Amino acid sequence: MPIGPRWFVDIALGATDRAVDRARAKPRAEEVARIMSAVSYAKAREALPTYCFALMQNVASEEQENLAKALNQLDDSDLADDVKKLVLGLLLMNLVGASVLGAAVDSLSEQITGPVDAQADDAPVNGGESARP
Repeated sequence: MPIGPRWFVDIALGATDRAVDRARAKPRAEEVARIMSAVSYAKAREALPTYCFALMQNVASEEQENLAKALNQLDDSDLADDVKKLVLGLLLMNLVGASVLGAAVDSLSEQITGPVDAQADDAPVNGGESARP
């Protein structure tokens, strides 16, 4: 590992980046919690990223693919849906910004908020009985 001016600058920049990240973490957590408070992860999982990308018009396909991979990993995780929706919001906030995320949630509120609809096999049949045993 060479030691010289470049090494010092890299160390200083890395430390500065981490300090900025730490300073922004709390406001970002509060903002994403506010924006995503009524959102259902299951309802927003497909619609919200698609709509955010359409609003932006210029999100690179590589960034969209990276988000899709991250969301697939999130889907496979054992995290609670309340945590998943916050991570979804943070991932989108990184790509499109808080104002676009907030506008998208507002625009899609009827489609992406509230409890998840019952599974089809839980739907009442024959006089209100559930199809499940």
